[in-house]
Amino acid sequence: MEKFIRAEQREAAEDADNHPENLPSGSSAKPEANYTDVPAATKVENATREKDAGNALLKAGDFDGAKKKYDTAFVNIFCTKDDWEIMTVEERDGIQGCSAVCHNNRGLCKMKMGDLDGALWDFNQTLLIDKTNVKALFRRGTVYIEQAKKEIAKEGKEFWNTDKVELELKNARADLTQAVNAAPNDALIRKAFDQLVQEERELKKHLKKYGEQQKSLFSGLVANLDKQNKKLSEKENEEKYKACQGMPALERVRII
Repeated sequence: MEKFIRAEQREAAEDADNHPENLPSGSSAKPEANYTDVPAATKVENATREKDAGNALLKAGDFDGAKKKYDTAFVNIFCTKDDWEIMTVEERDGIQGCSAVCHNNRGLCKMKMGDLDGALWDFNQTLLIDKTNVKALFRRGTVYIEQAKKEIAKEGKEFWNTDKVELELKNARADLTQAVNAAPNDALIRKAFDQLVQEERELKKHLKKYGEQQKSLFSGLVANLDKQNKKLSEKENEEKYKACQGMPALERVRII
C-alpha cells in the first residue's frame, strides 16, 4: 500500500521539478523546492491546503481546476522511501489520510470529466489505504456500472464483450452491497443499486436473445445438414439402381 502512495507522490514531484510548466495554474507548489527536506507535518499541512482548495472547486463544479489542486497536493505530500521509514505512525497516518481523500476526490473529478479508467485507478488507491471507505466503494461501483453501460450501448452497432460486462456488473454489485450495508439510508447509494439492477436485467435480456439466436442457428445448421445427407443418400441409391439395371441377366444353372 505504501509503495503506491510513494510512487504517486514521486511521479508528481519529479514532474514538477523537471517540467514546471506542467504544474496546475494557481498552484502553491514551487518546482525548485526540496520536498524531501520538509517535515511530515508541514507536508500534510501544505497538501491539506491544496486539498481544501480542490474541494471548494469540486463543489463549484470546476472539475478540471479541482483535479489540478489535488495533483498539487500530491506534489506537496511527496516523501522518499527513507523519509517514510523514519516517520512515526502518526506522521504516516497523516500522509495516508490526506492521500486517501485526494485520490477519492480526484477520482470523482475524473469520473465527472469522462475519464472512467483514470477514476477507477484513483478509487483503487483510496481503497488500498482504506478498504471500507464508503464513498470510494460507491464511486467505484458507479464507474463499473458506467463502463458496463458504455459496452452495452454498442449493441446493434459493433461487437461488444458480454463477459466483460458481466464482470463489471459483478464488481459493481460487490462494491455497492458493501456500501449500502455500511450506509443503508444513503439515497445516492440506493439509486446506484437500482441502476445496477436495471443494467443486470438489460444484460440478462441480451444474453437470452443471443442464446435463442445461437439455438436457432444451430438448429438450422443441423436441419440443413440432414437435408444434404438425405439428398446424398437418395443420389447414391439412384446410382446403385442404375448400375444394377445395366448388368446382364443371370442365367439359371442346373447343378447335377
